[in-house]
Amino acid sequence: MSTPKTPPAPPSWWSPKAGIWLAVLFVGAAGFPYIASTTKLLAEGKPVTLDAVKDVAEKDMMKKEKEHAKDDAKKYREIKSLAVGADGTVWSGGKAGIFRMKDGAWQAVPGYADIEAKQISVVGNGSVLVTGKQGVYRHQGDAWTQVYEGEAHTAAESADGTLYVTTKEGLKKKSPGAEWTMMSDGFPVTEDK
Repeated sequence: MSTPKTPPAPPSWWSPKAGIWLAVLFVGAAGFPYIASTTKLLAEGKPVTLDAVKDVAEKDMMKKEKEHAKDDAKKYREIKSLAVGADGTVWSGGKAGIFRMKDGAWQAVPGYADIEAKQISVVGNGSVLVTGKQGVYRHQGDAWTQVYEGEAHTAAESADGTLYVTTKEGLKKKSPGAEWTMMSDGFPVTEDK
């Protein structure tokens, strides 16, 4: 006959009082905008009514939303890469994706929104190579094709269609119809100065 097992002891921090404190903290965090609004009204010597507290809290939250929207808009202004095609199309990229200016108007390039573009290059056949954390993509016509999977820093293509990609591991190469090979094996090692 086996002895009954004793249930495990509750964690040392847990008690009914701890549950009450957690509830108080949650209510305090959820109610903070209203507590702050009440304090603001009192400091300004204005009457504290439910409507007044609600109005001040809503105005403060709207102000914070506008600040967040402004920060979000900044990512659209930060350009990390630029390339110009033979036809005069200007391609730019950053944290907000890829944009192109053609015939004097900027437009977002569909299929690459909200993906950071580290480098853009226009290659011989007029297609565009875009490099980023998700890999290297080729834009040709209206379609995107991933040509290298994994984070990459830069990409280039030779006249014969050989792709070159720089990564944390080194320089990689892919000839048409072949697999990726490491080209930087055998690079000379220099002493740090």
